[in-house]
Amino acid sequence: MSVSARGHSAEASCTESFYDGGPLNTSHLRSRHTLIDVTRFKRADPATVTGVFVCRVLALDVAQQPIDNPVFVSEKSGTATQFRLAANYGTIGLLAHNTRSGAKFFDLAAGQEVDIVYGDGTIRPYVISEIRHFRALNPDDPYTNFVDLDRDGIYLSSTQVFGEFYEKGDRVVFQTCIDAYGNASWGRLFVIATPVSED
Repeated sequence: MSVSARGHSAEASCTESFYDGGPLNTSHLRSRHTLIDVTRFKRADPATVTGVFVCRVLALDVAQQPIDNPVFVSEKSGTATQFRLAANYGTIGLLAHNTRSGAKFFDLAAGQEVDIVYGDGTIRPYVISEIRHFRALNPDDPYTNFVDLDRDGIYLSSTQVFGEFYEKGDRVVFQTCIDAYGNASWGRLFVIATPVSED
């Protein structure tokens, strides 16, 4: 089952964006978490990410990568795949094909709240802080080098890109391919969300 808001789809009306431009903390959260029917995502392991919700943008199940397949991305609609290697650094990497759930990643914007749902029903809020775009020099190679389209065309290796987005600890990173010039894997989109402070 996919993440859903009780009585709402991801695109339906729900509480407005919680961030009012002040210091970012939970006092700026308007009560919206009750809209998410977390009972649908409860699993045996409370540490496992089972869903992700962004108001009026997306509501997705989260599948886990097989231990022996670090490039696996689910083909199932309504699903993102948690990037196992990123989890080693405390980062929640969410991968999806741009022909499937990844198409919704392009509708994400700075300031939107991202709710991560865990197997015990716990919801942890993050806020989108940055969106980045890269061109892949060899689009079909998962270990290709990249051109940073947001920073004057700087060249980066796949290792450098991984380090920049996935080795910085507690954050959520949405990743999908950019379709351009007739190539569905021409580039990569990264959307970064950071934790909402409890202060």
